[in-house]
Amino acid sequence: MKKILLIFPLLFIFFYGCRTSKKIISQEKNSIDSTKLNPTIATPEDSFAIATQTLSAVSSALPAYTFFYARLKLDYESANENLQATVYIRIQKDSIIWISVTGPLGIEGARALIRPDSLQVMNKIDKTILTRPVNYLQEKFHIPIDFYALQDLITGNAFFNDSSIAHYLIGKDFIQLILPDIRFQNKVLINTSTNNIDQNILYDADSSTSRNAAFTYSSYEKNTGYTFSTERKILVHDKNDINIELSFKQYSFNEPQIFPFNIPKNYSTK
Repeated sequence: MKKILLIFPLLFIFFYGCRTSKKIISQEKNSIDSTKLNPTIATPEDSFAIATQTLSAVSSALPAYTFFYARLKLDYESANENLQATVYIRIQKDSIIWISVTGPLGIEGARALIRPDSLQVMNKIDKTILTRPVNYLQEKFHIPIDFYALQDLITGNAFFNDSSIAHYLIGKDFIQLILPDIRFQNKVLINTSTNNIDQNILYDADSSTSRNAAFTYSSYEKNTGYTFSTERKILVHDKNDINIELSFKQYSFNEPQIFPFNIPKNYSTK
C-alpha cells in the first residue's frame, strides 16, 4: 500500500531527477512519424507566432482553483509486480495534498498528508506513522522534490512553468513544442483542433542515459469551465520500465475539502 501511495511522488522524482541542461533534444528522439506531417507553409516569424499563441492558449486554459478532489483507479505494472488500487486525492492549493489508498476489497491501507515543508504517511496495515520533512524523499532518493510541482502534476498544470519554446514543428492538426527546462527536456504534442495536450515526453538531458517518461492524455471533459483529462497513461523508461494507468472516476474543482488525519495512539513512529 505504501508503495502505491508513493507513486505520485516517485513520478515527480523522475521530473526533477533530470540534470540541468539547455541542450535541445535531437531529432532521433522525435516519436512522430514524419510521413504524416503536413507542415504549414509560413515564414519562420509567422510559424513561431502560431506556436507561441498555441502554447499561451493551452496554458491559460489550465484550471485556476483553490480546492481539488479526485477519485481514480490506478494500475501499476513493472517487471516485478502488478498493483491495483483506488486513490482519493484532496488538495488545498499551495497548502495541503491529502492522499488515501484503498485496495481491491475497499479497505484503506494507507493515508498521506503532504505540506510544503512536511510529509506524513500513515500505514494502516502495519499501524505505523512516518513523519519526515518534505526533503526526506530527496535524501532517500538523492533527487530534489517539490510540493508545488507534485500538486501541478495531479491537477494537470505541471509542464508549463517558466517554459520557453526552443524548437517547434507545425503539422496538419498538431503542434509539437520542445520546451527546455533547467530540470528536464519537455516535448509537448498539442492537438490544434481542441488545444488539448495529447502527449508530454520528458527526457533526461544526460546523454549517457535513455531515461524518459511519456504521458499520454485522453478522454477530456469540460467540467464547470475546466477541461480535464480523465484517462492518462504513463510509461517510465529507465533501468526497468514502469507502466501506469490513471482513470479519474470523479473529480471537482473549488468544492471545499476536509483533510482528516487523526493518528491513533497505538500507532508507532518510524
